[in-house]
Amino acid sequence: MEKWAKEFIKWCDDNEIKIPRTQEELVELEVFEAKGKSLTSIHPNIVHLKKLYRVVLENNALKDIPKLPSGVLTLILKNNLFTEIPENVRELKGLLNLVVDNNMIEEIPSWIGELEVLLTFSASFNRIKTLEPIKGNQGVHFLHIEANEIRDISPIYEMKNLQHFHFQNNNVTTFDKRIRNLKKLEIFSGMQNPIKDFDIVFLAKNKNVQIYLELIGKTKIRIYRLLKFFIDTKNGIDRLWKRGAIQEVEGV
Repeated sequence: MEKWAKEFIKWCDDNEIKIPRTQEELVELEVFEAKGKSLTSIHPNIVHLKKLYRVVLENNALKDIPKLPSGVLTLILKNNLFTEIPENVRELKGLLNLVVDNNMIEEIPSWIGELEVLLTFSASFNRIKTLEPIKGNQGVHFLHIEANEIRDISPIYEMKNLQHFHFQNNNVTTFDKRIRNLKKLEIFSGMQNPIKDFDIVFLAKNKNVQIYLELIGKTKIRIYRLLKFFIDTKNGIDRLWKRGAIQEVEGV
């Protein structure tokens, strides 16, 4: 057995991580999981596990990760101590799914666009203020940024393949008609945002989109009145009513 394999197996044993016992089996390993081990670092010899496609390192105390095998497709780093997305993630050009929920990340890195095949980006419960860096990721289908400090969602208008967008519990106050650019959108979920200004046509006529929003105060009345005059089908109003957009309207 080569030195790198012996060292890696010993490190795993020391941290009670179950892995194969021989080098021959180790190099064939496809999934590496080290969940809830209170790890502050990952042994750098993980890079020798060339067939890894899924790496799960959630519920630890990590602030950084070493270089990973280039074939990794799914990387789960949630519930750690990251203040930024690790630079070594940048080298994973085939990465499909990146999950960094429940950390202390303050921004999406400028290089995120280099991950050209990224399908899922989940960064909920962090401290992110802008979505601008990710707008160039045209392949992203699933975007989760719940419980951050986002005020502006306009960067998503350029993400033409976006299907699910979850932005609950941020500081978003508006979205405009450019939201209609997202022809593949299936879920638009933004509860617990102070939405005041919005695209009425998107709310009323998008039959294929599941929309979850809380609209503030008198805005509910204004929506109803505009719909009453400018939308000629009762179905449009019924759909908004069911979504809670025009509940408890008086004097209309």
